[in-house]
Amino acid sequence: MAEARATGARPAAPCRVGHPEKCVLARGGHDRLSTRSRTMDRGFPEAKSMSKKRRTKLVYEGQYAAEVEVEWLESATGWSPYLSLEDAQKLDEVRQALRRVDLKRASQLARVFKLTPITT
Repeated sequence: MAEARATGARPAAPCRVGHPEKCVLARGGHDRLSTRSRTMDRGFPEAKSMSKKRRTKLVYEGQYAAEVEVEWLESATGWSPYLSLEDAQKLDEVRQALRRVDLKRASQLARVFKLTPITT
């Protein structure tokens, strides 16, 4: 170590050579990844901390529009509000049906309207 200082070279940081227990960072040692085999995912927040609200989303495609009923999920996390996977897929399916002008399928999932311009 004294030899490294004399030559001006920096000694290897313990963090970089596989010794996380000796790693001291400005942000703290809690930012490291463990080398142990264990689950990294801590799961979803508890269902009781989420609230659901019914909302109507409008989908426009060409000369058609649709009102789609969805549930907004709200929680204390920073990603709130958001849609469930099923509601997001429902919105996509309605949009694709309107794009194909499959009004029968779109009207099974939502209220469908034809947009007509008032002025030309």
